[in-house]
Amino acid sequence: MKTWASGTYITFSFAGDFCEVTILDEVKHGSYHNIISIIVDGGKAQKVFLKDAENSIKIKGLNSKKKNHSVLICKNTEAAIGFIEFVSINCKKLLKQTQKSQNLIEFIGDSITCGFGNDCTEKTKNKGKWYEKHNAYFSFGPIVARKFSNNWLLTSVSGIGLTRSCCGTKSTLPQIYDKINLGVDGENAARYKSAPKLICITLGQNDGFQKTDLFVSTYFKFVQKLKSRYPTSKIICCSSPMATRILKDHQERNFNKLAQKFKINNFQNTYLFFYKGIYRKGYLFHPTI
Repeated sequence: MKTWASGTYITFSFAGDFCEVTILDEVKHGSYHNIISIIVDGGKAQKVFLKDAENSIKIKGLNSKKKNHSVLICKNTEAAIGFIEFVSINCKKLLKQTQKSQNLIEFIGDSITCGFGNDCTEKTKNKGKWYEKHNAYFSFGPIVARKFSNNWLLTSVSGIGLTRSCCGTKSTLPQIYDKINLGVDGENAARYKSAPKLICITLGQNDGFQKTDLFVSTYFKFVQKLKSRYPTSKIICCSSPMATRILKDHQERNFNKLAQKFKINNFQNTYLFFYKGIYRKGYLFHPTI
């Protein structure tokens, strides 16, 4: 399985004391290396920096007295760092997993949703490479999903917006939403057969002080597309948690006009959420974990 998106994860269970997982890393630009989190038996997340194009990782069970163990592996870094590919799992025996909740929450957004800059524990805030501070497993989406025993899907790109983007990101979210590598040149991704129970959109930070009419009309068209695809899903449109007070006020005015447009068009199960606080204590003024 090959994947680009931040927050992508696999789960499996095995019998025995340990297993060995082989993961390929694209090594984009010849120097970028992805970072993953490994959670064994529901324990503390272990942050692992991939170092080679082919990585063999030994995973031990958390409790040696137990015969069976569960593993979750999550891609912490985003599509711009390249893909990872799960190649093999070597162990005494792979076990059939217990069926968990099929409820899915999709989180759509920019660097905030990616988990950009939220983790400065491994590298100090102003040292190390920018992507080493990514931690999608502890971005707000997966935290919310785990709290309510749901699956999660992150559709997010740093710097991206609805009408315009920043920081070298040339595409907009509607242009790359269906792409498997979250780039305009990518193949279309296979979407979930069942609709997400909830879709949470956090966009607008990179649009900045965009003209209200353009922002509202673009946002409306995107939500309209989501509702035509997933008519039973609830959709929450969120303001930016890292917006300054003046941008927050601007977003709130735009979102209230968006709400009026939803009402006129009789959009059901569509809501607004405004962050009261401002969260900017992470790397490059992003929210922390």
